[in-house]
Amino acid sequence: MRFLSSSKITTNEFADHLQVTVSRKHGWIELLVEALVLAGITYIAQASENRIAMAVPIVGLVSLIYYWFKPTDTKLFVTQYELTAKGNLGHTFTNGILVPASEVKSLGYFVGNENEPSGLYANRGWRMTCLLPALNKNEANSIAGTIREKFPDLERGDTTPGSILHGDDSGVQTLGLSKSRMD
Repeated sequence: MRFLSSSKITTNEFADHLQVTVSRKHGWIELLVEALVLAGITYIAQASENRIAMAVPIVGLVSLIYYWFKPTDTKLFVTQYELTAKGNLGHTFTNGILVPASEVKSLGYFVGNENEPSGLYANRGWRMTCLLPALNKNEANSIAGTIREKFPDLERGDTTPGSILHGDDSGVQTLGLSKSRMD
């Protein structure tokens, strides 16, 4: 085990698809900090002599064990039709997601919010979908660039009917008021 956490990104290009694998390795510092926090919570719960409070460190220990033995690899498979992510997606119960290519407006780094990790996201118009969590901005944008090179037509931009930014694809109606009428 390494001193600090690390990750390795591997990209494999095939004739009809692209495979990106992100392998993460936990570090001793991470384990030490988590163990110290859990020990502190256990001490406080024991000092309170409240039986319900003692359940908190038990749940924390189970969560810590689950976290350390949960698979750490995430694989992203990209074709011209879909993007499929499998593995550690930063969620407790979700280990796979499929995004149809027709829904992808753009790909890139997103900070996430309180319930979502930072990483590579697919912008699907009204929602963002995390494809590869725990990546920094450079890593996520580099992977997005590799995907763009292999599948240049994958990102469709904003083509919703309310968009005035994308010409005829936006569905904007013209009234023809600027044309003069000769009778």
